[in-house]
Amino acid sequence: MKKLHFKICPFGEGGVGKTSIIQRFIKDEFRTDYNLTVGLDIFDKTIIVGDYEVKLVMFDIGGSSRSEEKYELFFKGAHAGVFIFDLTRLPTLNSIEAWLKLFREGSKGKNRNLPILMVGNKVDLEGEIKISLEEALDLVIKYELFGYMESSAKTGKNVDNIFSIMADEIIKNYKFK
Repeated sequence: MKKLHFKICPFGEGGVGKTSIIQRFIKDEFRTDYNLTVGLDIFDKTIIVGDYEVKLVMFDIGGSSRSEEKYELFFKGAHAGVFIFDLTRLPTLNSIEAWLKLFREGSKGKNRNLPILMVGNKVDLEGEIKISLEEALDLVIKYELFGYMESSAKTGKNVDNIFSIMADEIIKNYKFK
């Protein structure tokens, strides 16, 4: 089985659930007492995708400020990005353009067309959702993103799928097959 190693950068505003999604994926746990990430935390997990053993390294980046210099360093060498927003807070989606600009400029490298998945988190808060599927899909088309998925770090809905789909897309993107 061939081994691959990919860097994935989840990004978005503070409090949208980036750390919770990563922790659900890595440890299959959900906590309510996370503090906002300051700076950078790095996590990894190995998964099987087809004929590949894929080590995913996730850079959990604090979303409270958008310092271009800081993010350029964090995003450098990324194979993919995951823009995460909170389905119950419209301003976290309205910041997509600024975040995509930072990611796309910071991750410059051999392959400029990196896959970026947009994820609407907190789908478990059904009565509080402010962003429709149609609104989200319109932005996927507008910004030429790889796709869209709704998740819940709390229940685990689609969390594993976020990373397995991204790993599969990176493999296709880099033509490892």
